[in-house]
Amino acid sequence: MIKDTLGFGNVIKQNTTKYRYVVQDKKGLELIVSLFNGNLILPSRKRGFLTFLHAYNELVSSGRIVLDKQLPIFTNILPSLTNGWLAGFTDSEGCFSCCFLSTSNSYRIRYVVTQKGEVNLPILNHLIILFNCGAIEAHSIKDVYSYVVGGKTACYKRLPYFDKYTLVLRKAIVICYGKRCM
Repeated sequence: MIKDTLGFGNVIKQNTTKYRYVVQDKKGLELIVSLFNGNLILPSRKRGFLTFLHAYNELVSSGRIVLDKQLPIFTNILPSLTNGWLAGFTDSEGCFSCCFLSTSNSYRIRYVVTQKGEVNLPILNHLIILFNCGAIEAHSIKDVYSYVVGGKTACYKRLPYFDKYTLVLRKAIVICYGKRCM
């Protein structure tokens, strides 16, 4: 889907269940730099992109690829409910879950987005402001944090956003089942 949407790059099979989207040509690399430069939200992803951009510019400086050097664009973009970023982030790093409690006939429903790195906490905290609910919880794994929305009513309030900006991966099926069975 990424390759078809962007119109460049290749999909390479890594093993029986994993595939990788790869861009190796000069024009594709230039387009990737243009797409990501200044458009990333998570500080950890910005840091990774700066490492990539540094390597890209070194290749340009060495003359091994004939392209223009690119200066990093620094922005402070925050998640919004007016675009699909949060849907993509949920596809990648989040879930809706429903757990039946072993001690009763009750259940617990939650929306959770998890991210590694204390550097990403401001973005997770922004989700509390964006949705006007939820909390940040430390994961059992060191330096991993989750934005958590618990309860049927609070989770249902998330669904109009995901109706407008639908999930693409298998998690879309979980939400559809959740809407029918809750």
